[in-house]
Amino acid sequence: MKKKLLITGVLLTIISYLILISNVETKFYLEEKYYNEDKVIKINIKQLDELINNKESFALAIYQDLCATSADFEAVVSEFREEQKLTFYEIQFSEIQKQLSDKIKHYPSFVVFRKGEVIDYLEPDQNEDIIYYQTSSGFSQWFQSYINLRKS
Repeated sequence: MKKKLLITGVLLTIISYLILISNVETKFYLEEKYYNEDKVIKINIKQLDELINNKESFALAIYQDLCATSADFEAVVSEFREEQKLTFYEIQFSEIQKQLSDKIKHYPSFVVFRKGEVIDYLEPDQNEDIIYYQTSSGFSQWFQSYINLRKS
């Protein structure tokens, strides 16, 4: 009887531990080259494909020229990027329509990639994402739920 209780206790402990570690957020770091410099790199679809094929971890802003909402969101992202000294890529929405059209339906948007895979993206037509578009601190909250920041 004591053996059964001991085995059951050990099994429950192991199962609890496995559940705990599976629920831990899987935050990650961008590639080292994206830290310590406030910079925007405009890219095209071919360059995006290269980043994905090289399985890089990076951040991508999606915008459209002459769009007031894109300009407003760019100011929010720019403030965050300057504060954190990060480098982001930027691409026009019209460039990604074939590449990411199954996910990104509207602009502006922001996409986080981990090892070439889309982890999450902002959707301007979703009420739960609106707060992330309005202020640098709101955007920071979303961004840091996935990405670890490095201190300079």
